[in-house]
Amino acid sequence: MAGLKTIFKKIKEKCAILIDSSSSSSSSIPGWSLVSIDSGPITQDINNSQFGHSFQVNLNLRYKPSTSKQFSEPMLEWNEIIQIFKWDHGSGWRKIEEKRVNMHKEKPDSNTFSLWKSKYSNATYLTSGNQKFYQAWQKVKHTMAATQENREKVAIAELTRTGGKILATIIDTPALGIGQDNYATRRVLQFDLGIEGSTPRLTATQILELNSKGEITICCLLMPGVEEVVANDPRLEGWRNDYKVGNRP
Repeated sequence: MAGLKTIFKKIKEKCAILIDSSSSSSSSIPGWSLVSIDSGPITQDINNSQFGHSFQVNLNLRYKPSTSKQFSEPMLEWNEIIQIFKWDHGSGWRKIEEKRVNMHKEKPDSNTFSLWKSKYSNATYLTSGNQKFYQAWQKVKHTMAATQENREKVAIAELTRTGGKILATIIDTPALGIGQDNYATRRVLQFDLGIEGSTPRLTATQILELNSKGEITICCLLMPGVEEVVANDPRLEGWRNDYKVGNRP
């Protein structure tokens, strides 16, 4: 037991250099704030059973500890508006369904949020203009070849004590199945992403469409997002043409 205490003492000494010196002066309100949010690579994913995209979201988060030293979790907002349209030979396109939901609140254990759940144990740490934070954390992770749980405890302990910044990543893969049930179907997803209580937001719009023969006619993901897409939106022909000529994503 004494040996384990010595190891943890050394680890905490190494973790001391993970302190972000900017965290104490940049914000006067304890808790999490979102410094910035941006998108990473966007790819178009199409196979015989479904089509859609894979996209990455990067959240640069800052934590300022409270005087009570009670740690709190950042509240992720992964808000989606899901709209389903169907083609009717008599009346054309019509919206048959709309749902508004914070997907992280509704499905926190989804594979989409697996990287978010491990944001402490596998985080990339940032500091003011250099990589010392990140390099020190890499040493800690290797020293603790142990468990994810232990790495997470060390990270949370340092954030609780001194505050700091982490860069968390989320990868989403929204797709629509290519089956007869989805023939003559358009699905529109409107994304509004960020952290509760913080201003920076990332928006995106995904439009996926199959014609009555089950052929893909629209497959696009737009960042930032666009205004509401209505049943017979005049922009639809442009997005169909983009897919036809190979403009991606």
